[in-house]
Amino acid sequence: MYKWLLDIYGNGSLLDSFTQFPNYGSDEGRIIVDYNLSEHPFYYFTSSLLNSVEQESEALDKAKELLVIFNGVCYLLNLTFTKFIPGSIRPNIYYKQKSDIAFYAQFRSHIDILMKGRHEHDNYHKVLRLMGRSHKNIQWMDLYKIYEILKKKLGEQKLAQITSKKNWNKFTGTANFSIEAGDEARHAIPNKDIKDTMPIDEARKLIKTACQNWVEEAFNIKINNKLYFPEYISLDFDNI
Repeated sequence: MYKWLLDIYGNGSLLDSFTQFPNYGSDEGRIIVDYNLSEHPFYYFTSSLLNSVEQESEALDKAKELLVIFNGVCYLLNLTFTKFIPGSIRPNIYYKQKSDIAFYAQFRSHIDILMKGRHEHDNYHKVLRLMGRSHKNIQWMDLYKIYEILKKKLGEQKLAQITSKKNWNKFTGTANFSIEAGDEARHAIPNKDIKDTMPIDEARKLIKTACQNWVEEAFNIKINNKLYFPEYISLDFDNI
């Protein structure tokens, strides 16, 4: 059982979908629901990594950090179209009464693989943090940081298999100097000679695709470009 429960907010249908399937989570990061407090459900983020924490303030800080990682994992896996927002934290009054971790552990999910995979790769952990804190609204500065990690991990040859060198140059030129990037550009003075710039939505999709290629190869998984939630929230995640 989980010791601490972090209130989270987001799209209700999306939150509910994460509580319906045991494989939509990991013992290191999971969304659970409580219908007992009122007629409206309450959603919580929790993790077995919080079980050793005694102080509420420390539990809150650690839970928020883990939720950022969880948001990053879900974004990479095309599971969410918006990030989950943290609220307050509370102790779980049912802690130690029964064990649900063993039940969930039998479902080896992509979320579980990627949550635990960060312990093996420091750079991968950083990518999840950068993606998780902004989700689909990630800005140029963080996009470029991820690009630097990808370039080091994959090399230019593999990056060229994802898109052309010309496109990568367009990305770096936009991120470094252009008016397109505005205050998010890596350098304060824009280079007005740069005419061929990349829209940020295209840059986000490019970096996300490159990260997904890296993750698929590193962890031997296949990420779906389109997932079918219940019809009322079915979306084409390839466009996010």
